[in-house]
Amino acid sequence: MAWASFNRSPSSLVKRGLESEVGGLTPTLAGNGAFSVRAIIPGVTVPLSHLPIILVALCVCQIVHEVGHAIAAATRRVPILFSGFAVTVVFPSFFVAFPVIRLERLQAVDRLRVTAAGCFHNFAFWCLLYLATWTKIGTFLSEFFFEDVSHLGKVVVGVHPDSPLRNHIPSGAIVTMLDDTTLSVTGIASSSDPWDEFLLSPSIPAATRGWCFEKSGLANTSS
Repeated sequence: MAWASFNRSPSSLVKRGLESEVGGLTPTLAGNGAFSVRAIIPGVTVPLSHLPIILVALCVCQIVHEVGHAIAAATRRVPILFSGFAVTVVFPSFFVAFPVIRLERLQAVDRLRVTAAGCFHNFAFWCLLYLATWTKIGTFLSEFFFEDVSHLGKVVVGVHPDSPLRNHIPSGAIVTMLDDTTLSVTGIASSSDPWDEFLLSPSIPAATRGWCFEKSGLANTSS
């Protein structure tokens, strides 16, 4: 594996993997038609650091849900008695309350619309987010705040505290190669990810002993 800091030098030294280190490892891939459901449990299935993001997403979805009920009720002249916010353990919840008598006086179709308005607004909100993802508007906006380094390699966001590489690879470094596989992505629309192809490949190419050094760096050293 080769890595470089963000302000990297023109040359880099790359150590190739040994056969004894990679032999016998055969990653397995799920079938194309495989379907799995993974529970989001902070600290178990996802890092505990994701908990704030999960709570924010939960709050936003519930606000949209309750606003949907309120809008549907208001269009049918049903007033809101009160609305509130509660916390159960660490999970937030929002709610709105309507007069039961006014709801019972509504026609069955209108009462059903008020009841289902929350789910409808959640679905509409999901469609809006999907549309924003499909149009890649987030990528367009991120260009004003971030720099695309995919043509260089993969950015190290963090290293596990127990990893032996923690003292050698700082956060923000750019991994440029895995063995002899370059991780840079060229082209506007790349259909494959070199990182995934290398790690998820059913067969790992045989590695030989040796060191790789860029020609430009070797030329500068010899001169």
